[in-house]
Amino acid sequence: MKVMLLLSLFLYASSTTSGSYCMSTDCTNQGTSGSFSLYLRVCCVMDNLGRSFTIKGNGISRYILCPRVLPKSCQSVRSCKDLNSTINGDYTIYPDGVTPVEVYCDMNGINCDGEGGWTRVGYFNMTESGATCPAGLIQKNYTNIDHLLCGRLANSSTCISTTFSSNGLTYNKVCGQVRGYQSFRARAFLNFQNDIENFTIDGVSITHGSNPRKHIWAYVGSYSEARTDTQACPCSTGYSGGLDLNATLLL
Repeated sequence: MKVMLLLSLFLYASSTTSGSYCMSTDCTNQGTSGSFSLYLRVCCVMDNLGRSFTIKGNGISRYILCPRVLPKSCQSVRSCKDLNSTINGDYTIYPDGVTPVEVYCDMNGINCDGEGGWTRVGYFNMTESGATCPAGLIQKNYTNIDHLLCGRLANSSTCISTTFSSNGLTYNKVCGQVRGYQSFRARAFLNFQNDIENFTIDGVSITHGSNPRKHIWAYVGSYSEARTDTQACPCSTGYSGGLDLNATLLL
């Protein structure tokens, strides 16, 4: 099976921070624990630097002028959740408290669980104009599909991979989206590989870490919904796992 995929992967980190309404570039974090100030929520957004904003709410209008450089207090932003914002977009976070990393933050959870604070660490969408495959994946072109795809070499019983860095971000949840296109015959778990470092499934496997990698989630393709052997998926009615059920559970 050749699986071509679109991948959108988010990592989520929990932290507690404090904030203030300081309007300078060197203000310190002082204020109520648990949320950043409105100023930091607005001015830690890269696109907002050098711009002014009037924010109205509860009968009060607040005027905010963002500096042309990131406020130093933004260094306390270890993850997207720390921003306590509702605005999706590019932000600068400091996972180690020192090094700035520009990331995309999903602040309303539309791509995940409906709750904000997701930090995107990996993304490619081949339906977008100009999109290219990440390093490690092979670009494909099919006449019956109106956009390029990413996958492995044709008719090869091997796997290829790409890696996305979490930039040192501490996380406890992962969510993602994958779109796969099947070509030829999918054989699910037929290969009976007990080692995650080998060619374990016919499909897409999302893992983390190294030596060994640890499994997060797998998107497995089956030959037919009617099959119940090793070429089938566990959701098939009457599925038995084939000759060695443990081989599938190791995923």
